Amino acid sequence: MTTDIETVTTALADFDRVAAGLAALTKNYAGVLYDVQTTSGMEAAKLARATVRKPRYEIETIRKGAKAPLLAIGKRLDSEAARITVELMKLEDPIDAQIKAEEGRKEREKAERAAAETARVQGIHARIDALRSLPVKAANRTPEQIATLIAEAVAHDAVEAGLDERLGARRGLDGLEVAARAPLCGGRCRQIFSAAMW
Repeated sequence: MTTDIETVTTALADFDRVAAGLAALTKNYAGVLYDVQTTSGMEAAKLARATVRKPRYEIETIRKGAKAPLLAIGKRLDSEAARITVELMKLEDPIDAQIKAEEGRKEREKAERAAAETARVQGIHARIDALRSLPVKAANRTPEQIATLIAEAVAHDAVEAGLDERLGARRGLDGLEVAARAPLCGGRCRQIFSAAMW
């Protein structure tokens, strides 16, 4: 590792050295026109080109030489990071699995509770609707039939299933009360209805 860093540091120093000579090269060769149609002019141009080209090639050689250890360092970093990550995941995964399992269990229980509550409320409404339909069923019925409907309303499990259901049952009985008080129903209906009231 130290050798690699020293290689890079040396390369940077070499860059600085070449860059320092750039001013002299610029001064000597920038904008010069050579009489390349003559032998001496062509030789001067070729010499100038070689003089400028040499540090350019040198820079490329330095760059490649310095970059190689950097690439190797990068590969080692990636490899070591991957190896350590695998070891850490061996520790993390079982813990993560426990957490996710518990979170999943809670979510399932929450969904089950919500579904059960929805079913319960739907059941309540179904029983309330059944109780509310009793007055309609009582229309044009005999006293005995109305008495039977009252007994059904009293016996219905809705009267024991909670406030909402009791309200529904009460509405059903309220409707039956009208039928029970009808002259045709007679004392038997009123007696059964009175016993059913709470």
